[in-house]
Amino acid sequence: MKAPAMPYTLPRPAGMLGPTLGQAVAWLRAGQLDEAEGAFAALRASRPRDADVLHFSGVLRQRQGRLDEGIALVRESIAVLPTNAHAHNNLGNLLVAAHRLAEALPCYEASLAFAADADARADAWTNIAALQRRLSHLDEAETAARRAVRARPAAAGARYALAHVLADAGRVDDCLISNGCRILGT
Repeated sequence: MKAPAMPYTLPRPAGMLGPTLGQAVAWLRAGQLDEAEGAFAALRASRPRDADVLHFSGVLRQRQGRLDEGIALVRESIAVLPTNAHAHNNLGNLLVAAHRLAEALPCYEASLAFAADADARADAWTNIAALQRRLSHLDEAETAARRAVRARPAAAGARYALAHVLADAGRVDDCLISNGCRILGT
């Protein structure tokens, strides 16, 4: 089964995951969900308390449309490794997908608290902006989007989020300038 590219983030570079987990993540990212399912099942059987295995098993469940199972697995991952910013961020994404918006914001905030680099901070701020925009909290969405752009100025997703917020606020000129910066990479 082939699925679209995965928008989720890796908690560590793939080379540090080990060959079996690395292959499972590669299959997940490539949308080869049947292969990923078999690999993650074997990994969970041999390493039931491995935070990365639980985290990515949860992301796999989301990709399979099994949101409640995915949420439970990512929560279990966080219980094992509470400082994993990427797991908190992905839990927020799973909760948004499950239309549990009120639960998502604290996950993104926890991701920010544990973010070790600008990429992780930009991802969390971008997700906060999207969530606040969805809730029609445009001032908060703009603030979050601008923080995402500051964290990672070249991030197209952050600039895209900012442009959407500005367009929703009726600030078309600002939106065009933001979008122009995204296209030009400035």
